[in-house]
Amino acid sequence: MTQPPLIDPSMLSMDDPMFNPAPPKPIDFTFAASNLIDCSLEIGAIYTQDPEALHRKVERILADGGENLHIISDFDMTLTKYWIKDKETGEKRRGVSSHGVMKFMPGMTPELLAKEDALVEKYYPIEMSPHLTVAQKIPHMEAWWNSAHDILASINLSRSDLTSTLTNHPFQFREGAKELLHAAHERGVEVSVFSAGVGDVIVEGMKPLGVPITQDLTAKGEGVVKVVANRMKWTGDEPEGMCVGFHDPLIHSFNKGEHTLTSPSNPTEPNVPTSTSHRPNVILLGDSLGDIHMKDGYPHQNSLSVGFLNADEDMWLDRYLEVFDVVISGEDESMDWVSFLIRSLSVKEEKN
Repeated sequence: MTQPPLIDPSMLSMDDPMFNPAPPKPIDFTFAASNLIDCSLEIGAIYTQDPEALHRKVERILADGGENLHIISDFDMTLTKYWIKDKETGEKRRGVSSHGVMKFMPGMTPELLAKEDALVEKYYPIEMSPHLTVAQKIPHMEAWWNSAHDILASINLSRSDLTSTLTNHPFQFREGAKELLHAAHERGVEVSVFSAGVGDVIVEGMKPLGVPITQDLTAKGEGVVKVVANRMKWTGDEPEGMCVGFHDPLIHSFNKGEHTLTSPSNPTEPNVPTSTSHRPNVILLGDSLGDIHMKDGYPHQNSLSVGFLNADEDMWLDRYLEVFDVVISGEDESMDWVSFLIRSLSVKEEKN
């Protein structure tokens, strides 16, 4: 027996909405921006000094889409956690940085660790001194970083040693960091991670996040996370390849940023970073006041800066608000606000 049709054609008119659907309504980016900002500011841990300016910047980012957006992020204590809480005892300890994890590498003897500690004791007060200018600090930072790199180059570290160390001592990433990077990848957003740490460590440590990542800034493909940091020199690409030093340019806490890409100290060095982006919109993520300069040297038309204030809110909140468009304060507040902003962009369609 023939089954009757689900819809009787004789009952349909060409005026029916099925045949004449209403044209799609344009996205109201003004409403979308207002909704995103108003809802987030009610949370309490997110601050801005100029809601109107923030509104304009968010609206522009939403309207221009992922293909016109570049995210520039610090690594240590921005993508990673500042505090780590022990699941059993509830006690907190400071997160390990991309330089700090090197203390777990094979070959780091007590004597070498003591040298590392002596470098920190000598140079950290200079880095943080309010009585010295950046220009006065830079020679000391160069001496600090070069000395630390010399120690790492002396321990006969292999690529397999690096991999096993990061497997046994993985980074603890801020909540929402993985979702942010995946959302950016799906929407064609370019992501650069700038760090004064060790790029090879960062790349290996970010692999569990499941997004394509490289130190090769000439690599093709949208959504590939590109790491700009100090690059190890290896004797070969095989697991047995040994670290024998570091490539120029040297990147320290006062020169990490896009200007490092366009003014390499030695253009003949292999894999010297080159400019990574010509996109009009940028979102900058950092945890220190100096991170605001990571975008220096590149004339973005629209810049939205997000500062993560990990500690001492009473002391630093006003100063952070003078520097960053948005301040997310608290002990390891998540990246959900930034992730939600990126997820508000349209997913990039695959090309046939």
